Amino acid sequence: MDCSPPRRPPPSEYVAFQGPPPDLPGSPDGLVPPGYLKYPLNPVKSVQQPVGDGQEVTAVTYTTQAPPTAAEQNPAWQRVDQETGFSIKLPLTQLADYPTRLNTTIAGGALPDLLSLGTGNGLGIAGLPAFLQSQCMDLTPLISGDAIKQFPNLANLPPYAWRNAVFNNFSMRGVAPFPANPSSKPVHHLGPGANLLTVLKKTSTDRATKLLGLLNYVSAPFGTQEYLTMWYGVEGAEFEFDQNHNPVVSPTGQTDLFIPWPNVGAAPTVLYDASSADYARVMSRDVAVIEGMGIQNPVVGLYSPTKAQRAASLNQTMGDGLLAIIFGRSDMSSFDPLVTDWRSQGGDQIRSEFEQALASSKP
Repeated sequence: MDCSPPRRPPPSEYVAFQGPPPDLPGSPDGLVPPGYLKYPLNPVKSVQQPVGDGQEVTAVTYTTQAPPTAAEQNPAWQRVDQETGFSIKLPLTQLADYPTRLNTTIAGGALPDLLSLGTGNGLGIAGLPAFLQSQCMDLTPLISGDAIKQFPNLANLPPYAWRNAVFNNFSMRGVAPFPANPSSKPVHHLGPGANLLTVLKKTSTDRATKLLGLLNYVSAPFGTQEYLTMWYGVEGAEFEFDQNHNPVVSPTGQTDLFIPWPNVGAAPTVLYDASSADYARVMSRDVAVIEGMGIQNPVVGLYSPTKAQRAASLNQTMGDGLLAIIFGRSDMSSFDPLVTDWRSQGGDQIRSEFEQALASSKP
């Protein structure tokens, strides 16, 4: 969502959305999402007027689905354009081809207005900190302190979700982890807080403010009209409410709604399934147990050049080897060589670089 190098907002800058109360409350820190048994009646509008001026906005991202219906025939897309005041262009690439597209886009120097850095939040980009510093907008003056309050849907993102937007300080059951033996204590490794990072190319303050307004729209939280539009479309055209007031997407909507808005910006997670009230009930309990075992990754927001260059290959080899053990194609005697190879072929260097980055980031 953010670009380099705004600091992680302190808790005082977090302004929670005062919307429909959840059926199952989440935790104050946002790690356990609130749960909803049905979509709230009379969803509120969180964006009162268009922020754009009719200009085009290009957001380059990827998709894992078939291309959506073109904007000209897509009521949901047209509604988002109308309510944001932008003509939003989303040139899409399949996920498997996106790393090549991403590197080509960066190398070409002509960045789109908004650029998804892909899975891993750009850690596979060689020279990521330098790229962010030289070509991406520093949003610190626009979103730090009380300034974030002009974008209430962004202010609603919990503080832990911002950790992954700061670089070098430069940052249906949930199965709980179980111990390997009676004397060990299981832990759950918490994620980076946000799965994707969107950056803005360097531009004027006025243009950046407008683009933040667009990101504020696509970050509209669950329970808003904007969220309903992006996830379910336009009532009558792409979805209908069922007898429990849960949106049911029509066959037309199934295609229309392949628009990857979450890859540009997204709201905090909630526990909700339009087809099952039991989902929120069950997952609320399970997530609370799992998050109670949670430990933070201390290197979120730090950068390792070797990881950017070699992690994909190293992890592929390690993953293939682990699956071979799990499915019985190899026995446990192959595990130690897997670890040795991972360390010698770059793993130890990655660890060393993260240790150095961690040490230099501490006050």
